[in-house]
Amino acid sequence: MKSKYIIISTSDRDIPIVFPLYVTHLSMSESLKSKLGVVTSAGFCYIGSDGIYHCSGRSESLNIDSNANEDSYILNTILL
Repeated sequence: MKSKYIIISTSDRDIPIVFPLYVTHLSMSESLKSKLGVVTSAGFCYIGSDGIYHCSGRSESLNIDSNANEDSYILNTILL
């Protein structure tokens, strides 16, 4: 199932947040970034038949591209 995600960067780590398609990247970002850090990447993700996250796309509401390979690595390392 396809979802949205953002990567929030803090001084010492990258934090992936995965959320449903009906929530905008902007609303998720606004609800979290002041508490955690700066949104550095955003897009869409899904867990493939290989059992790992795949990231792509961009956030139109934030005007931020995904870093597909790096973001996939972050999601897989932290969330799986």
